[in-house]
Amino acid sequence: MKDTSEKELKAPSNLQQRVSTGTVFVIAMLAGVFGGGYTFLLLFLVIDVFCLREFLGMLLPHEKKRDQIRLIIGVLAGTLPFLISAISELRLIDFHTYGFEINLLILPILLMIFIFELFGESPKPFENIGTILTGMVYIGFPMAFLPFIAFEEGQYASRFIISLLLIVWLNDTGAYFVGKRHGKNPLFQRISPAKTWEGLLGGILVAIMLAAILSIFIPDLNLYQWILLTTVTVTFGNLGDLVESMLKRSLAIKDSGSILPGHGGFLDRFDGFIFSIPFYAITLYWMLQ
Repeated sequence: MKDTSEKELKAPSNLQQRVSTGTVFVIAMLAGVFGGGYTFLLLFLVIDVFCLREFLGMLLPHEKKRDQIRLIIGVLAGTLPFLISAISELRLIDFHTYGFEINLLILPILLMIFIFELFGESPKPFENIGTILTGMVYIGFPMAFLPFIAFEEGQYASRFIISLLLIVWLNDTGAYFVGKRHGKNPLFQRISPAKTWEGLLGGILVAIMLAAILSIFIPDLNLYQWILLTTVTVTFGNLGDLVESMLKRSLAIKDSGSILPGHGGFLDRFDGFIFSIPFYAITLYWMLQ
């Protein structure tokens, strides 16, 4: 009886903490997205940095001072695609004129990772190199698609960014509450036992309802296009969530971090979003042609 009452007291507290953090989080995200091009880029650069920091922190050694230097190098390398994309879309550099020279700089910068490991005295240097490069592929390059989505001929337009966020958020929210209430059949027992088919379908249904609303307020795409774009986004978003679950299960950890009370780390919050970005961007580009 004592155990049951303790659980009953603890559950509302956890839910309240989750809701409180989520409310502050959503307000900060909306302020960044609607605040203009520079606040948008700053917001997602910060998210990029924190996600890379958590990903690399889980996989790279961190016992010695040089390990912290390696971590910083990895984060800087991981943000490089986003920074180049942002500079391009802001038209700070004429990529038609200097694009070749800038691309020539990328490989030498990345090869600095190999040079660091040459003198870093790590027993597994190529594992470290592989981890940093994986961070670029898993987080850095998907995030680099965001400026391409948000800017049109150098002008910032928030409508497709906010639609992407809403699709991912409402899919997650629908999946969470439907799964909590009706979830019985595990979706992927080996990787994430808590996720259910009922939660998955609930999240997709909520997202498709959103697609109907988006077709009214953002008429760049018709209803059927919004439904297709939403379906693509939530499909790969859910796969991205499972990929991060696979990572955490392989390391026997619950969360990627603890900076967001009730939600874990930044990567826990943005795993599906990051994974879905390239697929959203490619589908949207195809539809707008």
